[in-house]
Amino acid sequence: MRRLTIWIMACVALAGLVLSGCGEDDDFIYDPDAPSGNLTISNLEVSSLPNMSLGAKVSFTTSDTARSWVEFCDNANDCWTTAADNAEAAADTFQTEHEVLVIGMGPDADYVLAAVAEDEDGNQVRSDAHDFQTGSLPQELDLEFQWESHDPERADPDWILADLAYSDWHGPNVPVVFNTEGVPVWYADPWEGKDGDIAYQATWYEGNILIGGGIPEDERPVMVDLAGNIVWEAAFVQATSMFSAGTTHHQFHPTPDGNVVTLMMSGNQNDDTDILVEFDPNNMARSTFDYSTIMAEEEEDDCCTLDQFESAAEWYWVGYEHFTDEMMNSYGNSVHVYPEVGEVLYHGRERSMLFCIDIESGDIKWRFGQDSHPDTSHIIGDFTIADGSLFPREAHGVKRTNEGTLLFYDNGFYEGEDDHHVRLVEFALDFDDMTAEVVWQYPTQEEDWWQSGIGGDIISLPNDNFLVFSGMDLEPQPHRIFEVTRGGDIVWELYINGGHNRGVYSGEKIPALARRIE
Repeated sequence: MRRLTIWIMACVALAGLVLSGCGEDDDFIYDPDAPSGNLTISNLEVSSLPNMSLGAKVSFTTSDTARSWVEFCDNANDCWTTAADNAEAAADTFQTEHEVLVIGMGPDADYVLAAVAEDEDGNQVRSDAHDFQTGSLPQELDLEFQWESHDPERADPDWILADLAYSDWHGPNVPVVFNTEGVPVWYADPWEGKDGDIAYQATWYEGNILIGGGIPEDERPVMVDLAGNIVWEAAFVQATSMFSAGTTHHQFHPTPDGNVVTLMMSGNQNDDTDILVEFDPNNMARSTFDYSTIMAEEEEDDCCTLDQFESAAEWYWVGYEHFTDEMMNSYGNSVHVYPEVGEVLYHGRERSMLFCIDIESGDIKWRFGQDSHPDTSHIIGDFTIADGSLFPREAHGVKRTNEGTLLFYDNGFYEGEDDHHVRLVEFALDFDDMTAEVVWQYPTQEEDWWQSGIGGDIISLPNDNFLVFSGMDLEPQPHRIFEVTRGGDIVWELYINGGHNRGVYSGEKIPALARRIE
């Protein structure tokens, strides 16, 4: 009887919402006053997902072609609809056999779900209510997630995909999705807790989650769907050593053209430089060929000409063919492709130097930074900083914003190994004078400083705020994800407690997969 009462209350709330109006997505909220015509729902089945304890699959049949979604409520009468940011796609999908993934439910919670369908004439029908209970988070995610909401009206509405290491920075890692209230609502562990090397990265790729870079030994980068099924495996296998030929590390994510770009060790015995590889996943799938064999042959020859890439890679760049001797040991931690200007930005952590590479020629167009290597720290890139500020040192998450500025999660080793703090900093570049200017940084007060020995990330958001992942090795500070305004106001914070080795190496925003019904 308790569940029925909840659902009745939810229906009343939904009816009031539709009548009062709540924006352009109202079409994807059940309206009890809408006609039903002859539209019916049958064969309703609700099942747990085989690879993830938080979601559900709702399948059913409609008597006529219709679009569909699922609405679900918890014990506190808070309700959501799965037609969140995919309304346009749903509007084009009219069929009689329906299967809806419900992602957005928290762990160890009771819910009531109902399927909703609407035909092309606007007739709507809702199924009977169905009880559903989510499971617990896996043991590795048995952490304390503490949500501090300061100003939700100013927060970006998308969800957060984070690369969470629950042991130490070598992994194991679990990609976790948090909703806008800091609740974990999705995760995947395709390698069941195996250690990686340099925390691997998870990223959104056309509705799936792409996982690669620093993955466990003898495993392949993979793509999983939201049900947790592996839908793609790479043609290459992670090598036995982080510096072996063919080992991917740090970044493994989509380009604006829909390809994938990664950092891969060259295996050349004279240096530790990277190969930057951009490829179409269809041409680098496990079913296509096994690239690890090619890399092994190249490593034996100690030449790494990589001619074999010409048949599989969209673009590749071999670091040692372009660096001076002083820059050979660059060992990068980020690469981003910008096809609209024909450039790739590659950041070498060991040298604290950002390289802009011309895609067509492979030439290095400019360098930004000051080498942090003790033997060659006199090397400065092509820019000077106009206001006398310091260049970032051993930074992470380096990228270009839509406005053309550069963002750095500066780990701040310029003050020494035992006395450093993180600086989030944005630079504007003047290509006439070859100068750089700090246009934003955070924090500005010493009491706000924190340390991050490893990792970290910063992302520019559409609302002009910044999303920050605090990195790892933060003892004694707690790990956190937070959103900060240009004025330095913290919009919200999500604390991840459980020891200094646990933390979030990197992350990004993804489309919200469910929308709260107010």
